[in-house]
Amino acid sequence: MTSLPPPPGGAPPPPPFGGQPPPPQGPQNWGQPGPVAPTPKKKKKWPWVVGGVVALFVVAAIAGGGKSDDDAKVDSAASVTTTTAAGTPDTPVTTGTPDTAAAPTTAAPTTAPPTTAEAPLPTIAGVQGERDEIDDITMTRCGVGDFGNYGEVDITVVNNSSKPSTYFIEIRMESKDGKTSYGTANAVVDNLGPGQTKQDKASALDEIPNPDDVRCLIASVSRMAS
Repeated sequence: MTSLPPPPGGAPPPPPFGGQPPPPQGPQNWGQPGPVAPTPKKKKKWPWVVGGVVALFVVAAIAGGGKSDDDAKVDSAASVTTTTAAGTPDTPVTTGTPDTAAAPTTAAPTTAPPTTAEAPLPTIAGVQGERDEIDDITMTRCGVGDFGNYGEVDITVVNNSSKPSTYFIEIRMESKDGKTSYGTANAVVDNLGPGQTKQDKASALDEIPNPDDVRCLIASVSRMAS
């Protein structure tokens, strides 16, 4: 059995079949909206903004402090450099005894004894003989002998060869101006060993009127192995 809706005015409906009254019902707001859920509270944002600003100030203060320290160091170094350059230069500290520079010694110039070039042997223009053979002969005196005014020449012969040798020597005698000939003086040095020296005389057959006006020229040297 379908129960009828309550009559207008809010009177309770009649008890259903069975005689038991319905349970009490509170007032009902028909046609009215139900309770509205509370709106959640929004979190405040200003503390975060303030904290960020404070953090920026702290970072800026730290950076500014470090830069100030560096600038102070640089300014201090510049001040020290300027003071050192403008003031009295630092005196180097020397430990121990300084080395004493030795006084320069001027060596006395060594003058080599003058060397006298050996005068070339006086020879005629067309001298005969090898150069090494001629160099074995040295004339030590040109003049006259003890008997008369016959021409005579003192000679020294050195055998510079490697074998025993015999020397045939011819010396022309003439006036110092070369205008007067006084013949030739001849000498033979026999069997002179290697490295040996012998003094001898070359004699001429012509007389020399003025012993002070004479000169001797080697005309020929022949060296033959003995």
